[in-house]
Amino acid sequence: MIREGIAKDTLYRTLTDQFKVECSDRSSEIDPENELCWKSLTAGWAIAQGLDPEDAYEFAHYIRYKTDLG
Repeated sequence: MIREGIAKDTLYRTLTDQFKVECSDRSSEIDPENELCWKSLTAGWAIAQGLDPEDAYEFAHYIRYKTDLG
């Protein structure tokens, strides 16, 4: 589990920037009909980046509710 603090903030900033380029900016390619659950897609993407499932779900929640990418 990722501990709160500077390391988590840095990781989230890095992952958010990467998610924006790899997924959010390509959303029309990934989900042309806008019918998929992006919170699940985000969690899956985060797991593929090396986060454990609990941290990935927390990151997906962060993207959905605390950024303009959700």
